[in-house]
Amino acid sequence: MIAEQVSTKTLIKQRAAVLFRDNGFPATSMRQLAKEVGLEAPSIYSHFRSKEEILKTIVFEVAGQFFKTALPIYEDVSVSSLTKLTLLVHSHIQVIADNIDSVAVFFHDWRHLDKPNLDNFKHQRHQYEKIFLDTIQKGISEGVFREADTKFVALTLFSTMNWTYEWYNPSKNIDPKHLADNLCDVILKGILK
Repeated sequence: MIAEQVSTKTLIKQRAAVLFRDNGFPATSMRQLAKEVGLEAPSIYSHFRSKEEILKTIVFEVAGQFFKTALPIYEDVSVSSLTKLTLLVHSHIQVIADNIDSVAVFFHDWRHLDKPNLDNFKHQRHQYEKIFLDTIQKGISEGVFREADTKFVALTLFSTMNWTYEWYNPSKNIDPKHLADNLCDVILKGILK
């Protein structure tokens, strides 16, 4: 089997995500990144204008993946609120499992985005959270979920899901679907009526 060639730009993003995750965005230098990729430091600038641009690219690519998987589920009117919320949890966990290093950067280093990008990130995060909030509220209205503080339920769900990157190890053969099933079993049973 022939190994797939990865573009230099993709390689820079991948290695940057690992360095940002391990060292933090502020403590990672372009010189370190260049060494990690096997380039001279100035060569990186032909792919990215700055370290901040690399961060922006990583963060918004992850945000895009969360939306890409969640929106079709959210917009599907043929499924119940319980099924919808279960599928949303599964899609969220799958994005985390598929992008461990980038997701760690997404969850921690978004704070280092510059002002217009930071505002855009916060807006997108609010819109994404709204998908879950609306689904939970609809389930309450339909009598599927018991009366509860919707925001509290959503934040509890996000806190549990978002911490997965910290301990999940793709090489340990833990199936993300099984992981999401267990999470749904523990969390969603608590809000079922």
